[in-house]
Amino acid sequence: MALRRWRRGVFVLVVSLAVIGACSNGDVDTSSPVPVTSPGVEVSEDLIAGPIPDELDVRLQNRDTSQLPDDALVRFQFINRGPHPGINYRWVLMEDGRLFVARHSGDTSDPYTPFDTDLPADPTTTVDTGVVTRVRETLTRSDFASQPPYQADPTVEDGTFAVVTARIDGILHEVIYEAVGPAPVGALAQLLEEVGA
Repeated sequence: MALRRWRRGVFVLVVSLAVIGACSNGDVDTSSPVPVTSPGVEVSEDLIAGPIPDELDVRLQNRDTSQLPDDALVRFQFINRGPHPGINYRWVLMEDGRLFVARHSGDTSDPYTPFDTDLPADPTTTVDTGVVTRVRETLTRSDFASQPPYQADPTVEDGTFAVVTARIDGILHEVIYEAVGPAPVGALAQLLEEVGA
């Protein structure tokens, strides 16, 4: 239990320190990387957004790419870019509120495999419909479905990867955030703490 609180604390700290940038403009040309901008937020000119690069970090190559279940709203993956995978976790939230959570075991023998435990067959917990509605609204407000599929700050050495896969209005979309934390990352990262999972 103490380890779980420590992991959550580390994650909240990492997300808080992440450079925040967002592409909320639906007219973004994703054919080539462009600076990530957000009104009123100062960001590094080095932030990029665009298509997923051909050469991805091996931890991203090993992310959960399984098909999102038809009745799922969103899958969230948190992956440490540093050498310790023990704080990695992922979850899947279903439309009916079932929440499936898998955390890394803490075994550091293979730091390039982000997840060494499977999602459980039975839900970890079930959240109320208000939580599902808030998550859906967070995805919509952040214009997630129109965000470029890859956003990164190449100047950051460690930090985290967040991978969000969601189905919005029947359309499946995935975004990889590398060392950046624009909406909806922060809200999704706090979900487990919010619901006590």
